[in-house]
Amino acid sequence: MRQVLIHAVQSLTGVKTVAWYLHTVIPEESLLPDSWIPDEDRHPKRRQLVFTLARVMMSWGIALIEYIPLTLANRTAVTHDFSLAKLRGAIEAMDLAWLIAFMLMVKRETLRWQHLVGLAVAGVGVAIANIDVDVD
Repeated sequence: MRQVLIHAVQSLTGVKTVAWYLHTVIPEESLLPDSWIPDEDRHPKRRQLVFTLARVMMSWGIALIEYIPLTLANRTAVTHDFSLAKLRGAIEAMDLAWLIAFMLMVKRETLRWQHLVGLAVAGVGVAIANIDVDVD
């Protein structure tokens, strides 16, 4: 049961990464139909607000795909005596992997040593959270 839960949660974290970062690579004009976009000369602030709201709604719409099953997985984990720290650790570990993949494949960013060190430190935190220690 635990392995199934962990794999389900891990696959969902890729959806979260897409929800958080996909809007950063989509040009503004592709977010909405032309008829919904206010004129830049007459309404520059309104235009910016419309694009901001479109990005937020797009992200939330994608994230909803992840939130529903993840909420159920969290509930299942708690009712089956699965540690929330371990569950969160599994999620964070996969978030790091998905983030690196998104950075390299979608954003085409260069992975620098500072990024690797920072991600490694976060990975150590995940590993520590997943250590089985019974303290009485």
